[in-house]
Amino acid sequence: KTGGLFTVDERMELIRASVEEAGLGDAVEVRAHAGLAIQAAAEAGADFIVKGLRNAADFEIEQQMALTNHSASAIRTVYLPCRADRHYISSRFVREIARYGGAVAHMVPGPVDEALTRKFGSAADTTSQP
Repeated sequence: KTGGLFTVDERMELIRASVEEAGLGDAVEVRAHAGLAIQAAAEAGADFIVKGLRNAADFEIEQQMALTNHSASAIRTVYLPCRADRHYISSRFVREIARYGGAVAHMVPGPVDEALTRKFGSAADTTSQP
């Protein structure tokens, strides 16, 4: 995606660091692509795009995209449901909580939490008074 809180390069580095933190650094390759996801998948030689789903609303949106992608490319989409204790997490809410100094470490990987703290400051920074 264009725009966003972090640049594409910053996001790629956060993904690499998060994957490394999870012990998957040797199994995951991070690439940027300016075009469509199906173009990136085709260039990588992938037969599938994997999408995480939080709820039924996500399914509705992703299913329409998956059917369109398949009709345009023959690349299929595979859905993975999120863990039950994570279905409420959204990037919009994480950004808002972090912006106002709230704790988000329980919702994001360590490198992302650190980057958000650098970007917005910590809870102590926003609540202390001179």
